Amino acid sequence: MPAADAAIRLARALGTTVERLFDPAAARPDHAAITVTGDRPPEGALVRAAWVDDALVARVLDPVSAMSTVGASADGVILDGRVRLFAAAAAQGAVIAGCDPVLGIAEGLLERGGTSRIVGVAATSGQAITALAAGRCHGVLAHGPRRLLRAPAGVQRWHLTRWRSGLATHPALSRPSLEALLSNEIDVVGRDRSAACQQAVERAARRLGAARPKPRRIAAEHLEAARAAVRDGIAETFIWAMPQLLRDGLTLFGKDQDVTPFEEVDFPIAIGAEASASPGFSTNVVTSASGHETRNANWQQARLRFDAGPGVRGDAELGLLIAFFRARRGAAVGFRFRDPFDNSSKVMTGAPTAVDQLLGVGDAVQTRFELRKTYAQGEVRRITRPVAGSVRVSVGGVAQAAGWTLGALGEVQFATPPATGAAVRAGYLFDTPVRFAEDRLDINRASFLAGEAPSVPLIEIREA
Repeated sequence: MPAADAAIRLARALGTTVERLFDPAAARPDHAAITVTGDRPPEGALVRAAWVDDALVARVLDPVSAMSTVGASADGVILDGRVRLFAAAAAQGAVIAGCDPVLGIAEGLLERGGTSRIVGVAATSGQAITALAAGRCHGVLAHGPRRLLRAPAGVQRWHLTRWRSGLATHPALSRPSLEALLSNEIDVVGRDRSAACQQAVERAARRLGAARPKPRRIAAEHLEAARAAVRDGIAETFIWAMPQLLRDGLTLFGKDQDVTPFEEVDFPIAIGAEASASPGFSTNVVTSASGHETRNANWQQARLRFDAGPGVRGDAELGLLIAFFRARRGAAVGFRFRDPFDNSSKVMTGAPTAVDQLLGVGDAVQTRFELRKTYAQGEVRRITRPVAGSVRVSVGGVAQAAGWTLGALGEVQFATPPATGAAVRAGYLFDTPVRFAEDRLDINRASFLAGEAPSVPLIEIREA
């Protein structure tokens, strides 16, 4: 906390109060907020916020930036149209608007230093100056010709630096020049007309006697321009925003592709045949001071874990395993696994018959019966991945060669409901739905050549 006289002078210079600048408790935990442009932040957005006089001004954070270890942290989230501040949030500091990307990295560096705090808001020079005049920020970082930057009344102005602007073009263009840009030979993602860079291009067009350029798309800031270029299928994209990239990193995703959560593909059976299996439960055990226990069973059924590593005996199996792992994208996609210890309705691994497992009793109405397996002590397990062609069905002890079909997730569907009191039974081979337990596969060549099997952990997927 600075000295009182310095705090008062700083608060006056920024047009706010000492309480708003330095007292985290001055910001109520739930408050209406606006953005620098005067809009309402979108619902569910993570925001960074600070008081400007009596208004809580919020900057919406990009989800990637909000999780960055380099950038500044979020102060709250928009819920029901209002900012819900986090417990440790301090909605204070100077709100600085401008289009210079250095604002973002300065914000993060100052926060980590612990001495100052700003809320840097990306805006065009025109938008920033308008916000300053409207009292929605404490200061702006603008650029452009001095004669065209008209500061609002009562605002102090500093000239920080100057530079010359240019235009970068691809060497493959037939005319790598400004004229090629203005003739619409190049697909351009432009900025709002209040942006100084857009105004510079338009001034250049007027000097050349050319028409005002017509951007294919308007972007709010540098990274949005890059994203727009990717969406439009532009093969190469060049961005001037180095400090911002250092702060947030740059990940531009192309067209989203849905990942299939489960693929009807078998884990290499030869490798899986040597796997170890570990059925497990989840139990909370509370032990009192006297040593007595209270136990709560969280799961009704065991969840299986496997280690398929022992089945990797040589380079052929190793190559097959790596290819299978890559195709499943690590833990992202599930698949079938043949449990070497339990894969049949007949005891554990026997040849199935049509009367192995009771699925239910007919009532002349029900036509759908789920495959299940009952273990010796009464645990009933749903079977969702039977082996195609292995299912045998009986009604009242009589095998049914027709009149039924096998539906999704191991459901037997009858064309005609079984008669009242008739026992519906089935036998089958089955696979366990699993996924890789981790997103990486650790293999050491020296250990492998010495005979040590790699660890290939798999975990059962609960489907019903």
